[in-house]
Amino acid sequence: MKRPKYYKYPAIFLPDGDGWTVTFPNLENCFTSADTIEEAIVEAQAVLGDCMYFREVQKDNIPEPTPIEMIGSPSGGFVQLVVAVMSPIRRAWSTKAVKKTLTIPAWLSDLAEENHVNYSALLQRALKEELRVTDEWTRYIYPALFHYEENQVGVTFPDLPGCVTVGKDETNAIKCAKEALGLHLYGMEVDGESIPAPSSIKSLPQKKGTICVLVDVWMPLIRASVKEYSVKKTLTIPAWMDRAAKEAGIKNYSLMLQVAIAQELGIDIKAETPSSHPDPTAA
Repeated sequence: MKRPKYYKYPAIFLPDGDGWTVTFPNLENCFTSADTIEEAIVEAQAVLGDCMYFREVQKDNIPEPTPIEMIGSPSGGFVQLVVAVMSPIRRAWSTKAVKKTLTIPAWLSDLAEENHVNYSALLQRALKEELRVTDEWTRYIYPALFHYEENQVGVTFPDLPGCVTVGKDETNAIKCAKEALGLHLYGMEVDGESIPAPSSIKSLPQKKGTICVLVDVWMPLIRASVKEYSVKKTLTIPAWMDRAAKEAGIKNYSLMLQVAIAQELGIDIKAETPSSHPDPTAA
């Protein structure tokens, strides 16, 4: 059975002294707490992801989520749809350290030990620099308003005017919201615009037929997909050249054109292609 890309369940947020507690009506023993609403929402995503991961591993029953509109808002608290994207959670739980046996000059080893150098941390940092891996601005999280209408769910982002989308249902709306958020923020990055800080969930108005959902995007994937976007070109070449190419077993004209253009422009394709720097979190 194919594992889903994400799970979404309604969660009940209740004030508890100086903080907040979060419970999931459909998931027994799945709960958490935090000092602020924002922290509680982030913790809720984390605990939901962990809970669902272990249900998958243990082959436990995965209950259907109760529609959020069927859960009454508790006194002093609120009900929030929590989404756990599973691929990074599965990677995090399955990630293992690998042991490497390396050789360095004796004098360098002596000097490093005298200065208490952490070899593992130093190698990781050097590899990240070489592979251009960085944690800076890799993930954005923004609150989105889901507007439930007949036969569709509209999505707006209060902090990002013009970032809107619509889905045919709740599941599709979540997917569309991630795509819209990623592309909108990518455009702002390219244009050099200032990226606004996300609003507090508590500061957003609660309207009937509307719920607030935290939407997150991992930007390296967005940047790579946009840069690797292809355009179709219809070109003409002499018939004799086409025949000669076929006889020589040349089939990928697109690749040949890319290489020829790169050579003409003096571009190093490997340096410019995002896929030459693979996703460091990939399994």
